[in-house]
Amino acid sequence: MLDVLEFASIGNANIDVTLRVKEMPQIDSIIQASESFVGTGGSASNYAYTIVKMGAKVHFFGCVGDDLFGRVFVEELSGMGIDTRFVEVVAGEKTGFVTIWLDDSGEKRGIAWRGANNRLAPKPEWEALNRMSLVHLAGCTPGVAEWVWRNIAAPKSLDPGSSTHLYTPQHIVEGIKRCRVSYLSTHTLNSLGISRHNLNALTASGGNTLVEKMGSRGVRVYSGGRVVRLPAVEARPVDTTGAGDV
Repeated sequence: MLDVLEFASIGNANIDVTLRVKEMPQIDSIIQASESFVGTGGSASNYAYTIVKMGAKVHFFGCVGDDLFGRVFVEELSGMGIDTRFVEVVAGEKTGFVTIWLDDSGEKRGIAWRGANNRLAPKPEWEALNRMSLVHLAGCTPGVAEWVWRNIAAPKSLDPGSSTHLYTPQHIVEGIKRCRVSYLSTHTLNSLGISRHNLNALTASGGNTLVEKMGSRGVRVYSGGRVVRLPAVEARPVDTTGAGDV
């Protein structure tokens, strides 16, 4: 149990609207969904929910709009036992949401509206992050991540997720150096042109760890000059949405 630890998760506050369909719709057509699901989403809230289920105390830092989705988001996280005191309600803004289509083959497509997530920025009360056992940055913009790296002494972890396209290779390298653990997909590392040799060197002496997420092939962990390959846990997939965040 992690009941003696206190975590913070900073990032996107979304409502996910998921529709299960037999096939993706074609242009000028409307198809019927076989199932629908509506719930909280965003990599930061997925992470927070996982940690609180393990028994730790978790604070969520994010932005929602002053709309129905925003109220649903805060109420659902509070009901899970997550502290939402640091969730900012942005007047006149809409809460971020994602529509997700899942077909029978397991393929997923989605459209995201960032909405109030674009307003996430450090506030004076963020000084509370210094007392945390770990501060997790999930889907944050580089500006938010850089502020936390430079101003918060608590251990940090990074998973840029849906905001990866905003990060330069220099941002990612700085994140690896400044965070206790970083989680980056193979696609991200390849697209940024960061070599595995450089990753090994970055983690050889800094006391930090990089986890390369390889999907169904598991993960590759770089730490202390060593590289360890871990296979994925075998499971019968039902819905993989958010699985990478946790």
